Formats: sequence, structure tokens, C-alpha cells
Amino acid sequence: MGHLGVIINTRARELVSPKAVWYGFTILTTNKHVYITLNWLLHYIPASIVDSALFLTGSKLRLLKIYKKVKSLTSVLSYFLLNDWKFEDENTLSLYNSLSSTDKVLFNFDMSLVDNTELIIMWTLGLRRYIIKDDLNNTEYGIKKQFWLKIVHYILTALYLYLIFKLFRFVFSIFNLLINV
Repeated sequence: MGHLGVIINTRARELVSPKAVWYGFTILTTNKHVYITLNWLLHYIPASIVDSALFLTGSKLRLLKIYKKVKSLTSVLSYFLLNDWKFEDENTLSLYNSLSSTDKVLFNFDMSLVDNTELIIMWTLGLRRYIIKDDLNNTEYGIKKQFWLKIVHYILTALYLYLIFKLFRFVFSIFNLLINV
């Protein structure tokens, strides 16, 4: 992640919603197979485990429902997320450069003047207010909640990876036994 990404990540974490159900993190990949594998490992399997535990306790199932929404959204966006894009804007630059000083003020579309950090902050606040329907006054609680979710996330991720490792080792040992018979 570049310098701008670190700044945006830090600022966005200061605006986290108290409605978050887990510690938010991102793994970037352009490989479709890695993406599908990570989707299963980080979304579907944990959601199934948690929903199974909720079912056993008689609670309402919720994570698979959320996962299906995430899957639906990412499947719509996957073409754009999994490909590199290069946009040519010579005509736009030429048009902007041909404007008079007055027109440049009236019809300002100089993208070099856009503050990407401010753009992400406004996007985050808009997402919280209009999509999540969140009260923006609970941010302090959201930050504290994310601190504890981060600790739980790292502990459970280590345990989860250990269990996956043990499972693969077990399957591999059975596979070796079957081959050697």
C-alpha cells in the first residue's frame, strides 16, 4: 500500500461504524483463483462455522446472509476489481487547457485538485449515514469496538490457520496411506 493508502486507511479507521461485526481488513489480488480461495477461506467457511454455532444456541442465523450480500456485490464488481485499467484522458486535458481562466473556474474539472483523502473520508461518512443508516455520533464507541475486534481477529485468525494446517496435514497423511497401500 502506498503512502496515500496508509493515510486513507488511518483516517477511515477513525470513522469506523459501531455497527461493524468484525475487524475490517483487505487483501488485494488480481488472480481470480486466489480471490475465490480467499473468499471461501475468509468469508464462506467462517460464516458457516459462526452460523452453525448460532443455530446450536438457538440464535438467529446472520453471517451467511451477510456473506451472500457481499458475494452478490463482489460478483457484480469482480470484472472491475480483477482487471487493471488505464484511462486515456488527452481529449479532456486538451479541453481543459483550451478553457479561459474564467471558464476554468466556472467549469473546474481538474482532477489534480481533488484531495483523495478527503474524497474517501466523505465517501466513508456517506456510506455510514445513507447506506448503513448509522448515527455519526457513535464513532468513539466504534473505534473502541474495532480495537477489541482487532485483537479477537488476530487470535481467531491464528487458530483458524492452525486448524486449516492440521486439516491439510491430516488429509495429506490419509492420502499418503492410500497411495502406499
